[in-house]
Amino acid sequence: MKPPDERRVDGIEVQWLRVSAPVEEIGAMLAQLPAIERQWLSHMIPEARVRRLAARVALRRLLSRRLGLPADALRFQFGPWGKPSIHPLHGSRIVFNVSHAGDWVLIALGDAGDLGVDVEMVTDTTDHDMLAEQILSPCELSWYRKLPVCERRLGFYRAWVRKEAVLKAVGLGLSLEPQSFEVSGDSGWHRLISLPGASGDDLVEVHAVEAPTGYVAAFARRPAVAGDRAKSPLSSHHPIY
Repeated sequence: MKPPDERRVDGIEVQWLRVSAPVEEIGAMLAQLPAIERQWLSHMIPEARVRRLAARVALRRLLSRRLGLPADALRFQFGPWGKPSIHPLHGSRIVFNVSHAGDWVLIALGDAGDLGVDVEMVTDTTDHDMLAEQILSPCELSWYRKLPVCERRLGFYRAWVRKEAVLKAVGLGLSLEPQSFEVSGDSGWHRLISLPGASGDDLVEVHAVEAPTGYVAAFARRPAVAGDRAKSPLSSHHPIY
């Protein structure tokens, strides 16, 4: 399956890559990662290990080209909820985020602000009605229930990737309840998202991303706000993803 073409949306570069890797390439790919990442990958089941490995190597290759550094020389720092960013020692303002599902990895790169991306494989096994009650706000749930039954599964996934992208952009993970902000309603999909407790100008912008057949994806961007980095303590105890 051919990935969608590379695209730019308001200065954000969005790239799709296949994350499957031939067995004969795995050793060479592992050699490109620091010891802490190799150790973390060793605890995964083989199938998941190959997907994660290919995703990490793809990210390092993209960033190394941007920064003009060897892939294995890149260093990262991590927010309190595990979100990675390029270490300040590299003197770069490049921001990025990664998501993967099935055999695909989605990478977004930008020059400022905070990014989040999410891709999900649409399956027939997910109980989307039950999950919709857990992640959608009351207004969104009303919108969801008005959809024709045949459209609800895709509607749920489209809402979920938008919410996940927003959560990843702000770096709070599920410490921020998905029901506490809205990405859709009777008027359609929202482009600008206001988060609980945020000031009027602290909005997150959300875009759908063209995805391979059987997948849905979105990215979110929060513009750079002075002092954001200083407010988020960083640690280096989490492996990159």
